Amino acid sequence: MKGTAHFFNDELLLDSTVNYELFKLINENLDRMYGENPDPEIEKRVRDEWVWIQRSETYFTVHLLCEITKNLDNFDIPYSVRYSGNASFILYLLGITNINPLPPHYHCPHCHSVIWDYNAKCGIDLEKEKHCEKDGTIMRAAGFNIPWQAHLLHKQEHYFYLSLPPDMYEEARDCLLAIGIDDIEAHPSNAIKKYHVIETDNIILQFNMPELCCDSPTINASDTETLVEFARQYAFKTTPDLNVHVKTFADVISYIGILRSDYANDEKLKALINTLHYKPSELITCREDLYQYYIDHGCKERIAFQLMSNVRKGKHYLNNFPSPEMRTARDKWVISFCEDVRYLPSKADIIEDLFFNLAFRTNVSPFESLITN
Repeated sequence: MKGTAHFFNDELLLDSTVNYELFKLINENLDRMYGENPDPEIEKRVRDEWVWIQRSETYFTVHLLCEITKNLDNFDIPYSVRYSGNASFILYLLGITNINPLPPHYHCPHCHSVIWDYNAKCGIDLEKEKHCEKDGTIMRAAGFNIPWQAHLLHKQEHYFYLSLPPDMYEEARDCLLAIGIDDIEAHPSNAIKKYHVIETDNIILQFNMPELCCDSPTINASDTETLVEFARQYAFKTTPDLNVHVKTFADVISYIGILRSDYANDEKLKALINTLHYKPSELITCREDLYQYYIDHGCKERIAFQLMSNVRKGKHYLNNFPSPEMRTARDKWVISFCEDVRYLPSKADIIEDLFFNLAFRTNVSPFESLITN
């Protein structure tokens, strides 16, 4: 087969036609996006996810998810991928999500050379006119820096969730039937959740999207200046007691995280922003930030994942963090702050919600609507 097959491992046999077709599709899209010999870090990311797909035996589900989302597009049915699916680079390669979870980087579309910028918080904030040193082509900037953690998930979380508009329930059923899915388990809405659910092969379709109201031109997510201005105005309106400086797309994401998080001690948040002058993107405002923070301080992945889960669930186990690893007094403030957090949203979900609102709810403030989702 032409193209890169470096993520293939002889120990993980392609034991079915579906598995082979999925492998082939991933391989072709990887070649198209990043070339036949991708950067080693990209190669490793694909390999790690591919190993998880094989060991968790979710290859059939991922292949089916690819078919479902393709058909939803054909039926013009809006959908939004939820939870851990947005952290997957393979799902991005398959066109299922719009989120490139790799670390911020430049990529040359001609020679496929890659330059990583590990100091950046978000690829959208990278310089727009950077030229490739090899051939002079203007490089593309990408990457939201969302670490892959699915290999640490429990078995019951090996599900993929799609949110869809409630008024397109019948169309979605027809869409599934059109690709031969007739084993559909449908659950009607109830007084508490008030949305329909369709389940099939570890894929859950939840008809719980906010009402679509796209009566104005779609806002381009790469239009950083417009988004930052939206966020700056909204920050001033919603948190006038916080001296929030929103200057980058990374700040936009983090500010949404602040609004969606549940902080037990708002005084510490005010001190971090107003006294220590943290930018939103310098704070821990989502689960992935906390996970990466612990990794950067020498924690092993499994321990970092457990500490992240404890904070997300409001458990006070952070006092076991190895204090010698904390480099500055500001680190101690951050850790102390995290001890009071009761809920941290997912960075992947924040970005997915933002993209959805920019595309389908442009006559509503993209930040105001995110708070009510």
